Amino acid sequence: MMKTAPDQVSPMTAQAAPLSRARRVGLWIIACGLAALATVVPSFPLLFFCWLFPMGLAAPFGASNWTSSAATNGTLIVGWGLYLILTVYGLRQRERGRYLFAYGLLIALLILNVAGCRYEVAHIRFGC
Repeated sequence: MMKTAPDQVSPMTAQAAPLSRARRVGLWIIACGLAALATVVPSFPLLFFCWLFPMGLAAPFGASNWTSSAATNGTLIVGWGLYLILTVYGLRQRERGRYLFAYGLLIALLILNVAGCRYEVAHIRFGC
């Protein structure tokens, strides 16, 4: 009886190569950079307000009308904390599937955040 080697192309035995740290970090930086660019174009001076970026996630809840500094500060703390936790989790993943899940979640949050920021900037009211 002749022995055969396992099929190297079979989906059951094929493993996706892990992503290198440089690739993981590079993709993360590209996503964040594109989100920053999409938020401020064509008003580049808005970069001075980059620390307010997570407020875009609260735009559907009327963040531009909030008068409570506690609500604003809480949103900033939770928003930046969320991005920090997701970044640490995502960049520590060597397995391609887990990284892509975290990266997909980052992309979804960034898209919502950019849309919210664009909405908020378009509806800024300056009072005297």
